[in-house]
Amino acid sequence: MKRVKFAPTRPLPSYLVAFAVGPFEAVDAGKAGRKNTPLRILVTQGRRGETEYARAAIPELLKLLESYFDSPYPYDKLDSVVMPISNFAMENAGLITYGQGMLLSRPSLATSGWQRGCAGTSAHEMAHQWFGDLVTTSWWDDIWLNEAFASWMANKIVDQWKPEWKAPVSMVQESREVMGLDSLASTRRIRQPIEGKSDIANVVDGITYRKGPAVIGMFEKWIGETPFQNGVRLYMRLYADKNATTGDFLDAISKAAGRDVTPAFNTFLDQAGVPLVTAELRCDNGAPRLALTQRRFLEIGSHGDTRQNWMIPVCAKYFAGGSVQRECAVFSDPSSEMKLAHAANCPAWVLANDGENGYYRVLYRGDLLDRLLADHGSRLSLAERVGLLADVSGLVDSGDLPPAQALSLVEQFSQDPDWRIVSQTISIAGMLRSPTAPDALRHNAARFLRKVYGERAHQLGWNPKPGDSDETWSLRRELVSLVAGAGEDEELTEEARSLAVRWLDDYSAVDADVAGAVLNIAAIHGDQALFDRIHAAAHRTDDRRERQMLIGAMAAFEDPGIVKQRMGILLTDEFDLREVFWAFLFSSSPETRRLPFEFVQRNLDPLLKKLPREVGGDFAASLPEVGGRFCSASDRADLEAFFKPSVEQYTGGPRNLAHRLERIDVCIARRQALGASLAEFLKNY
Repeated sequence: MKRVKFAPTRPLPSYLVAFAVGPFEAVDAGKAGRKNTPLRILVTQGRRGETEYARAAIPELLKLLESYFDSPYPYDKLDSVVMPISNFAMENAGLITYGQGMLLSRPSLATSGWQRGCAGTSAHEMAHQWFGDLVTTSWWDDIWLNEAFASWMANKIVDQWKPEWKAPVSMVQESREVMGLDSLASTRRIRQPIEGKSDIANVVDGITYRKGPAVIGMFEKWIGETPFQNGVRLYMRLYADKNATTGDFLDAISKAAGRDVTPAFNTFLDQAGVPLVTAELRCDNGAPRLALTQRRFLEIGSHGDTRQNWMIPVCAKYFAGGSVQRECAVFSDPSSEMKLAHAANCPAWVLANDGENGYYRVLYRGDLLDRLLADHGSRLSLAERVGLLADVSGLVDSGDLPPAQALSLVEQFSQDPDWRIVSQTISIAGMLRSPTAPDALRHNAARFLRKVYGERAHQLGWNPKPGDSDETWSLRRELVSLVAGAGEDEELTEEARSLAVRWLDDYSAVDADVAGAVLNIAAIHGDQALFDRIHAAAHRTDDRRERQMLIGAMAAFEDPGIVKQRMGILLTDEFDLREVFWAFLFSSSPETRRLPFEFVQRNLDPLLKKLPREVGGDFAASLPEVGGRFCSASDRADLEAFFKPSVEQYTGGPRNLAHRLERIDVCIARRQALGASLAEFLKNY
């Protein structure tokens, strides 16, 4: 027998008490921070060589976090433990656990995208050591604060460490992405009352991890970075080793800011949805002013009530008197006016969301949008152009902007040097390949994509060139696979097939940055022989990131027979279901859209016996997503009839089913409202 005696631990909530059982190989990551905290990375045998990037990143991120909080790391040591099969990380005090692919990578596979993900996840979990561990929420109602704050903090800290990654732009992208979920009538509020296990399961979603950080960032911008930081530090001092509530946090922020932020903040916490602010420039009868109205943003087909008010910190940016001016005001009425105090005459342009930091969409009246986007939006920052183009895409979905007006911007901005702008144009163009567009015109949509993006995609090619920058790599990932796949480019597709075969023979034959995309494009039109090779390779490799690439490629095959074969693997013990469940079940093309639903209909009981069913990780709750490509009343009725009698048994399932049914309603309504316009546009291609 062996006795292990642990040193006393400062007060902890029970969900942060953790043990990890090896055998482990302990990799020394040195000491860092104000207390010279010892750092280790604990890996399974033979993985020491994959810790290189994490060993460099973790000490630097820890020091930046200590500086922000003006407080040393709270515990006596920090171990980072790698879990072989996992798709999450957990902030256990001094013993943070990570899924293997999040923290480990062979140097040859440590692409720039992976590095950003590794640093972001590490910063998030380490931020929790203060915000969540040292100070813990009193109940699940406020768990959003733990997670939203850690996500917001991770972006801030990573931006300080690697400003070239442009984390603030990523935050704008993430906030606009979650607006898709938040624009449903069935969405939830940030601070959702927790009344049962399903509420706990549902809280781990985009509303917490993306809307929450966006709202925090909006109020930090309004209050000011320094007062906000002082409020955070005050909160940590007052509640160290204690429980606290959102109210306690907002009180501390208010004290530091010298004004009460709680009423305005609560309007975003305690009601669901996205505000839509309509902005119109008025220059008659005196000083120039911005006329503002607000209502809830809903997509076509959502049946929520648009009569909803927030206290919105609106910050406007405009050009007057030969320079850029700014105004901020809290906008709480259904309609109001903001005086542009620094403008003696009518401004040349006005942006109603300075920095695109505000969690709201803007609908511009008159020619304001054209003025903002003139000269490729040269008067705007990168984040502002990204946010503005994302709003354009969303406003088509709500019926506030004609599809043709949005699509006209695709060609205008498709040649932008920054991949993030190009990515936003691809999102707008995505409406041409969505169920909203007529199926008969899919080839027309492909021709449009080749016309707009084809030449640039061919210039980039699949293969890297000496001296390629991160921007070039990111553009290559965005464009080449788009033109080869959705653009149906035969030359790029054939090249992907050839490269995929070479990669299967030698994993070093294709650059790691594009290997996954190459495999996926090859698989889309792949045959049984290629599927069998990829399937066998997924069994052979002991590298989980390689296996995830291979599993993703298996999920990309569109041949109906192979789709059925792939789903059948879920009923076997070939792979851990945590690795293949989402990829194998929910991937389908328009032609195979009903196959996942029919598979679940036939095999529900054996599936339920195999699926993990923990609270917060009940895989059965995701089963309604087999209707992810449904866009007809008959498919909707079939999905509801099958799942409604049993969905209450899946922790978190009822809300997921409600989301899916509403998305089908939205798709049907959007097809009716926009289908003719899209068909008219596509006839020219």
